[in-house]
Amino acid sequence: MKHTLVIGIGNTLRCDDGVGVEVATQFAKNCPEHVSVITAQQLLPEHIEDIRHADCVIFVDASVSLPAGDILQQTMYPSSAPQRFSHHMTPEQILWNSRFLFGSVPEAYLLTIGVRQTEIIDSMSACIEHTISEMLNVLSKMVGS
Repeated sequence: MKHTLVIGIGNTLRCDDGVGVEVATQFAKNCPEHVSVITAQQLLPEHIEDIRHADCVIFVDASVSLPAGDILQQTMYPSSAPQRFSHHMTPEQILWNSRFLFGSVPEAYLLTIGVRQTEIIDSMSACIEHTISEMLNVLSKMVGS
């Protein structure tokens, strides 16, 4: 079975923004052996090394562009232009740099959930808390468990 890396992204002190971290943390408790899970407040250059040995990477994050509670699964590709290292990177930038540095890019997906509340509150809104189980189901199907 292919090695899959799940990266949960978000700030748990900013209300619903932390949903990616929460989903990844809950998923890690019962994930299959072929899956590794890490969490981060934001994507960093160090994550390029993390994806190097993965056959598949799934980024799990919040999105203010989607209606609250909506879930979207997208295939990700490396960005088309060279990317500079910074303190915040997008999945496309991580993938581009992986190809540039290591000559390969894993199969990649972005699993997002629409959120509205990102102010400084250390708990999630009820709408998002109720959608976490659905996110976990989608993630389980994506990794084949």
